[in-house]
Amino acid sequence: MRPEIFGIEHILYLVVAFALMITAWVLCKLYAKSYKSRSIIIRVVGLLLFASVLWNRILLVIKNDNPWMIIPNSFCGLTNMLLGLTLMIGKRDNIALHYLSYVGFIGGVVTIIYPDFIGQDISFWYPLTISGLLHHTLSVFAVVLLYLIDWFRPNYRKWVAIPFGFFAYITLGVFMMNNLNIGSAFYINEPILSGTNLYCWQIALIFAAIYIVFMIVVEIIRWEYRKKQTIRRINVQLSNNENVVENDVVTLSQNETVTTPNNATENVKKLAKTSNNILCFRTKRKRNNITS
Repeated sequence: MRPEIFGIEHILYLVVAFALMITAWVLCKLYAKSYKSRSIIIRVVGLLLFASVLWNRILLVIKNDNPWMIIPNSFCGLTNMLLGLTLMIGKRDNIALHYLSYVGFIGGVVTIIYPDFIGQDISFWYPLTISGLLHHTLSVFAVVLLYLIDWFRPNYRKWVAIPFGFFAYITLGVFMMNNLNIGSAFYINEPILSGTNLYCWQIALIFAAIYIVFMIVVEIIRWEYRKKQTIRRINVQLSNNENVVENDVVTLSQNETVTTPNNATENVKKLAKTSNNILCFRTKRKRNNITS
């Protein structure tokens, strides 16, 4: 009997994979504090990701007897190969990550949850099956890790990487089909799932919608966080200023010497001025608290 989607082998794989990923994410977040340690972890993960994709492509070359199959002809395959290379040699938060991370994460999650290739052999451990699951799992792990250790931050200002990356893939796909004896590439002439109309253009529209909603949510969360931080800093500053003014009042009271009517009048004026300052600071603080 061939493995099935959400069969026992698939479910066990998901449980083990997510348990290992969560453990690794927590450990990296807790102990990878320096730039050097984070850089080493990212390079190693990139190497593993690239190696898993290369393993999968070599198996496809052997199966199809076509050396050009070494070049990935799917969004996930090419994205994961390029993501692995980018993590190995690229800088922190480089522009390529603002396309590869989104495609790699979405494609990885969808594929490991619904791997339509899982039944291509009677064994779940068939090399093409397990290598495909592995590199999609590593792509999900890598993208989440990038965010956790601050190696990548979503930024809507770098949106240009999305259309540039997509059209670069489509251009490569057309070239591969016309010149490299590749029957289908990047879902240009075949749907992502048989029996559906999900070709590359429909996939692009769905991806764009998800990207826009995601960036709106991210910006709202950041705005709320910055607002709270600003209010907290203002309250701390007002509290510090109030303490300074109260200390000035105490100092003036302790040092007050009434020797002449002129001196007494001057000291009374100083005390009145500092008392008014205290009232102003307290009023501003109450208004800020009511506003927040």
